[in-house]
This record gives sequence, structure tokens and C-alpha cells, in this order.
Amino acid sequence: MLDRIEIERACRALVGAFPYHIDNRHYEEVVGLFTEDGCFERPGILVRGHAELRQMLADRPLKVATCHFCGPTVFTAIADDTVSAVTYFTLYQAEIPASGFPAFDKPTAIAEYHDALQRTTQGWRIGAGIFQGGRRR
Repeated sequence: MLDRIEIERACRALVGAFPYHIDNRHYEEVVGLFTEDGCFERPGILVRGHAELRQMLADRPLKVATCHFCGPTVFTAIADDTVSAVTYFTLYQAEIPASGFPAFDKPTAIAEYHDALQRTTQGWRIGAGIFQGGRRR
């Protein structure tokens, strides 16, 4: 097995890049984080592959800003070529005003990402990213 620390480091960087690029509207970078057939799922949306992901991102409202605050990533399974991870996050959304900064006054969601990460010839990529609501008991 490859060095667990190196795998975790690469996967933590991958998982952390997703909210950064989403919040900053770096959409091609978001697409590049996924495998060619990767999927992203959140309530009401399931997209598969780069073309559908690009379309979903292009459809995001231009007047809405997002800000993700993410907790540490917990790795639930690690193998040489696949990793499962969970990351808790709080999402804020706000309308972008004509001047000044968006007023992120309350959370839109407190949830978790469940990621299935895969080693590819280009490095680690997201094979499946699933946005899930808060914990259910």
C-alpha cells in the first residue's frame, strides 16, 4: 500500500479545492477535480460527467454568492486507488449587492460531503461527491 499520509495529504487538498473553486466561480477548475464520469449530487440535482457538471455550474445564479466553511476531512476508507471521505460544512448564501459585500447573515445549510475519490493518471479526482443534510438519528 502507498504511504497513507501521502494519500491523505493529496485527498485533503482535493476535497478542500472544491469549495474554494465553487465559491470563487472557478468552474473549469471544479470540473477538473472530477473524473471524466464523476458525479455530483445534492438535493434536487444529480449530474454525471464533465458536460453535465459544466452545465450545472453555468446555471448557478450570477447574483448569488456562496461561502463554505468546512471542517476537517475524515477518511473512512483508504486503499491504494480509492478513498472514502466525509467533510462537514456550513454553507452561506447571499445576494450580491450593487456595492459592498454580500450579507452572509445565517447558514443556508449545515451538512456533509461524502466523497468517493479515485487515483487516476492525472492524480486523485472525485469520482462521486454527494451533499447530504445534517445527521439523522
